[in-house]
Amino acid sequence: MENNQVELLFGKAGLEFVPFVDQLANVLTGHQYTIVPLAEIESLEALEAIKTMWTEILYRSHWAASTSILRTHRWVHAALNAATAANYIEFSSSLRGFLESGGDTFDGLKDVATTLAEHSSHITKHLNKEKAELLLISGLEEKLIHFTHARRLAKSHSFPEYHEAKPTTEYIRQLQELNETVVLECYSELCQITHPAALSLSCFLDYDGENLFILRNNKDLALITDLCRRYSDVINKIFHISVNAPMLILKVLNRFPVPGVATPNVELIDSEAPAWLKIEKLFKESSRTAEA
Repeated sequence: MENNQVELLFGKAGLEFVPFVDQLANVLTGHQYTIVPLAEIESLEALEAIKTMWTEILYRSHWAASTSILRTHRWVHAALNAATAANYIEFSSSLRGFLESGGDTFDGLKDVATTLAEHSSHITKHLNKEKAELLLISGLEEKLIHFTHARRLAKSHSFPEYHEAKPTTEYIRQLQELNETVVLECYSELCQITHPAALSLSCFLDYDGENLFILRNNKDLALITDLCRRYSDVINKIFHISVNAPMLILKVLNRFPVPGVATPNVELIDSEAPAWLKIEKLFKESSRTAEA
């Protein structure tokens, strides 16, 4: 799809993020994450056990960020392909999936990059097996596991609570940085187009406001364009939420001595962006604390 069509559907956020997501999607493959059973970790010498624990947390961070980027890539291109095919229902379904995954990403990953940067010097000492007080960050690993493993569980399950998926509407409500009412209005409309409801049928009709209904099978592109125009602010914010958090995680992970979590392409992120400047400050503060 041409850039002008991307901009028409997704605005300037689409022009900014779609090429970068495409580039990342081409290189995010082949990474391997070895997760050691807890019993085996407990049998290791103390410094080796701590190194293994923190290596796994960084693995899980890369795993979560990478799969989030890849999922965003697929939803965005599903929507673009649907627009190219002039399929309003397919486009709405894809846009709905984009919103839901954006809420999930925001819920699970929004604080990971800053948390790792804030404790970076201490984490690096553990990775290098230097003696240091054991660093435990409450909830970090559980949040990452929830992001990658949460699902609907049978009532008789024996998994920890953080393996249980939240209701989809709760992920949508996580988008507090945007006017919640507008997000919910957009999501409700997309659900009605996707589910068996009047909006899934009225898209094939014209109505003169009085008595006449005319069957139409050529309204899709106009409806797609109108939908994107009315909810342009929502789409713009979902792009930022869906892409910024995982990209910042990947860029933070490049600072740690674990080759398996390095993603050189992510260094293309603007180093003067406010979010990254905040993270750089946390790295420096962590380094000063370690030297004190």
